[in-house]
This record gives sequence, structure tokens and C-alpha cells, in this order.
Amino acid sequence: MMRGTIRTLFALLLLAAPAALQAQPFGSGDGYNYSVNASATNTITITGYDGPGGAVTIPTNINGLTVSSIGSGGTNQVFADTGVTIVVIPGSVLSIGAEAFEGCASLASVITPGSVTNLGEEAFAHCTKLTSVYFNGNAPSADASVFDSDTNATLYYLAGTTNWSATFAGLPAVMSTAQDQFSYTTNAGAITITGFSGAGAVVIPDAINGLLVTSIGTNTIYDGTGYASLTIPYSVTNIGEEAFANWEYLTNVSIPGSVATIGAYAFYDGPNLISVMIENGVISIGAGAFNNCYVLASVTIPDSVTSIGASAFAGCQNLGSITISDSVTNIGAAAFANSSLGSVTIPGSVTSIGDGAFGSCILLTNVTIDNGVTSIGDNAFINSSLGSPRMFGSVTIPGSVTNIGDDAFAGCPFLGSVTIDHGVTSIGGGAFDSSALSSISIPDSVTNIGAYAFQSTFLSSVTIPNGVISIGEGAFLNCINLRSVTIPDSVTSIGEDAFGLCALHSVTIPGSVTNIGAGAFDDGLGLLTSVIFTGNAPTVGAGVFENGYTNITTVYYLPGTTGWSSPFADRPAVLWNPQIQAGGTNFGVQNNQFGFTITNGSTTNIPIVVEACTNLASPVWIPLQTLTLSNSFYFSDPQWTNYFARFYGLGFP
Repeated sequence: MMRGTIRTLFALLLLAAPAALQAQPFGSGDGYNYSVNASATNTITITGYDGPGGAVTIPTNINGLTVSSIGSGGTNQVFADTGVTIVVIPGSVLSIGAEAFEGCASLASVITPGSVTNLGEEAFAHCTKLTSVYFNGNAPSADASVFDSDTNATLYYLAGTTNWSATFAGLPAVMSTAQDQFSYTTNAGAITITGFSGAGAVVIPDAINGLLVTSIGTNTIYDGTGYASLTIPYSVTNIGEEAFANWEYLTNVSIPGSVATIGAYAFYDGPNLISVMIENGVISIGAGAFNNCYVLASVTIPDSVTSIGASAFAGCQNLGSITISDSVTNIGAAAFANSSLGSVTIPGSVTSIGDGAFGSCILLTNVTIDNGVTSIGDNAFINSSLGSPRMFGSVTIPGSVTNIGDDAFAGCPFLGSVTIDHGVTSIGGGAFDSSALSSISIPDSVTNIGAYAFQSTFLSSVTIPNGVISIGEGAFLNCINLRSVTIPDSVTSIGEDAFGLCALHSVTIPGSVTNIGAGAFDDGLGLLTSVIFTGNAPTVGAGVFENGYTNITTVYYLPGTTGWSSPFADRPAVLWNPQIQAGGTNFGVQNNQFGFTITNGSTTNIPIVVEACTNLASPVWIPLQTLTLSNSFYFSDPQWTNYFARFYGLGFP
């Protein structure tokens, strides 16, 4: 009998053991650690989080136990250093303990239910990225330190809730927009806003009915009235195409860093949109995103943005300045066209300035292009000011640029000078056409000068670098001040009208040139008196040396060259053969001056210039005297004693 009793008691103890294990005060599940509340053993307090981060919706139940609080107080930093960006707190939670979210460096937004009645000390302190906290009930009791150092945050509360004032625990408190004023769709547990029917300022909530608002749909409908600002929550990751296009009363908008891409034409044609704040995190500004926002005056582009889409800010006629960060790698076609930008710096991170990116910016006086930019697109700055009537502007194109696009700086009425650094290889057709350009430096890295590249500019002299093979059609057409041009030995072809209607008096064409297009040197003014060819006769088009007054141009060619006859291209062709007589009584020092006789060989009345240099290894020839040689001429140099050595030669003026 005794044995049976003992055996029965032992069995009862074994049955009781599992119940003792379930009563343990700690547990974990769903990425959370928790403690079981002693006063209500079916509720728990979350004490830790080791989940993946990002947007987090805290569950109402874990392992069948109700979540009633977050953080147990003291130094229980539940979400510190977790990478959590958004937290949705369930309606079962009654309190948020001291330091529960303290130091959560990634936390940007919090949605709290109406059930929360207490916030502990420093519950959200030092969350430096926190921008919005949504309360869905009456104001809870809160310590003054709850939001310490959260200087960028705003609190939002619902209409009809109590105990709110203009500030709460040191932060501004704003009434949020009633959720029933939004139309939306639900897909896979997320909400897309499709419309708004309220009035005044619009604060889109982070969540509706416990589901995160993650997207703003295409062509969102705004039925409200009155000028309004727009606040987009951090929960939103996508703003659809034309999402807010034609919202007539929209004045200000803040776009959170959770949005990767601002959709194409998202804010298109907002006639009253004044300012836009784009937070760090946004990567791409879509095509036409702010196109035709006429009064847009202020835009902040953060360091996270890498691409500014085509026509993104085109037609923003009140946009005085903008800072393009070093993160941007692409500026799309017409991105700022026809805007009122006054100055812009394009960082070296930008690989390409799109076609027409700054076209018709009539107030754009100053442009800085940093080294690193590789391409300037067609029409990139066409018809922009790049200076003012009081002071002509200048542009330096860095050597990282390989190509200056067609018409890139055409029609810039106040662009006075351009410096092109070594490295640029191509100047596109019409690149500086009809600008006010009077000075340019072209490096010897340039191999191509496109058609009409410098047409109708105010250049007075040009040195074409060695390496250029072809001078394009009309390249310097109608440069009415152009009096001097140097054509290098690398050039093989001079296009039609290349120097037409210029003010050249004489020109030297190197022996490398084999073809000259029609009207290439048609000056129209009767100023071109002499042209000398240093090689064989090239193929020439009609009217190469035509002018509108009289046939005054004479062609000169050198001894030993072939293919010449007179006339050549309807102009007299003359052998140019002056000679220095290095002997006789006139050669040497006379009356303390070094001199010699110059004869004309077999041709009279040929133009010459007597030149001198001091170093034949690296000669710099300095003109000493210019004259027309009839039969012979005696030249003497009174300055010869001022030099250790001096060498003399004859050139064509």
C-alpha cells in the first residue's frame, strides 16, 4: 500500500514539471526577446530585438502572449544599433519604457497606437534621423527627456484627440490629416495612396488601419481647396509617375529619404509649388519631376542623389540657384532648360551633361565645370547668358572632357572667353556659334573642329592646334573681327566657307592641305590681299577667294612645288622666292650694324617679313621689318649687339 502511494506521488510530480517550465519569466520569438509580466502572466514586455531591421511592425502576440509594453526601463535599449527605420507599434501596447529606442540611429518614423498612455525617460532620445512620430490617440504622459537631441522630428496627432498643444516634450506637434480623407488601394498588406479630398495642408500618414503606406500612385487625385503643404511619410518608398502633377494649390513638399526614385513628372506643372526639401536617401529625380513648376525657388538636392532626369527642373523660372552634390553622375537632357538659374557648379562626379541641360537659361551668368566631367552634350548651354551686359563671362572646359557637343555654347550673348584644357579632342559643330566669344585657347589635344563651330563670333585671332586634320564647313564663317589665323601642318582639308566673311588680310596654307572647299576664304569685304601656299597646289572649290569688291587677292607659292599655274582659283599666282645674299660687300657689320641684302629672285613686288630668333633648337621668330620687295633691299639691325647670338630669316607676313 505504501509503495503504491509513493509511486502515485512520483507520477504527479512528473506531470507538474512541464507547467513549471512554461512559467519561466523570459522568452524569445519572431526576432524579439521579452520578459513575462508578473502581474499579468499572459502579457509580455519586449526587452530586445535582433531582427533584420528596416520597416518593423511589432506583433500583437508573441508565442501566444500579448505585447503590452516595450522596454523595461533603466538602460534597456531595445532597438539601439538595430538598423530599424520605421516602427509600427500595435494597439496592445500601453507603455514605452525608459530608453526603449534611445540611440536608434536609423529610426526615421514611429506610429504609436491610441492605447499608449506613458512614455518613459529618453524613450526616443538621440535618434538623430527621427523625422516623424504619429500618435493615434490622446497625448500620453511623457518625461521632458523623451525626445532629447531629436531636433529634426515633428509629432503628428489626430483631430478629436485631447491634451495636445503646439509642442509636446519639446518637439513641434501638428494635427495630422484625417485618414478618411484619403483614397487608397491595398496590395500584399501595403497601401498605395490614390487621392485626397480634404482641405489645406496634407500630411500623408505612415499607416492606415495598421497597414504601412508605401506608395503614392500614378495621377493621384487632389480634390482639396486652399494653398497647402505636403508631408510624405518615411514609410513611402515609391512616388509614381505624375503622382502630384497639376496639383494647383500645392506650395511646399518634403520628400523623405525612404523614397529611392521620384517618379517621372511627379510634380509636373505645379503652378504654386515654392519649395522642395529632398532628404538624404533619394537616389534619382525622375524625368520632368518638377517640370514647369514656374515659381519653384528653393530646392535641396542631397548627397545621395546620383541622377537628375531629363527636364527634371525645366521651366522653373524662379529657381535662382541650386547645389548639385558630388554624388550626382548624370544630368539628363534639358534638366534645367529654360529655368532662371543664376549660377551653377557641375561637380566632377558628373560624367555627362545631357543635351540641352542648361539651354535657354537667360539669367545663367556663371558656370563652373569641375575636372571629371567627360562629355558636354549637344545644346548643353545654348542661348544661355554665361555673363552679363556689364561683364562678359568666361568658361573653362577641363581636360577630362573628351567632346564638346554640337551647339553646346551657341547663342550665348555674353560669353566672352573660353579656355579649353588639354585633353579635349573634339569641338562639335556650331559649338560656339553666334556667341560673344572674343578669346579662346584651343589645346593641341583637339583633333576635330566641327562645322560652324565658331561661326559669327568676335574672335580676332586663332591658333589652330597641331593635330587637327580637318577644319569643318563654315567653322569660322562670319567672324568679322578675325584678322589672324594659324593653320598647322596637320590639316589636310579646309571645308566650304570655313573662313568666309572674315577680316583676314593674309593667310598661310601649309603643304599638308590637299583640298579647300568652295568659298573657304570668301571675305566679302575685299580685305584678303595675299595667300601663300607652302606645298603643292591643292584641289579647290568654286569661289575660294571670292569677294564682293575687287579681285585684289594674289596667290603665292614656293620654289620646287608643283601643280601651279596663273591664274589659280581665278587669282594671279606668283612664285615667292626672296633670297638673303650671304656675301658681297653689304653682308656683315657696317657702321656698327649687322646687315645684308635681300633680292627677289625672278618675281617683283612680293611681300616679306624679316624675322630673327636666338635659338634654332627651339626657335621663336620675332618680326623685325615688313615690306614689299621690288628688286632688292638692304636690311640692317642696330640691336644685334644686344644678343649673344641672333639668327635671321625671311617669312610671309
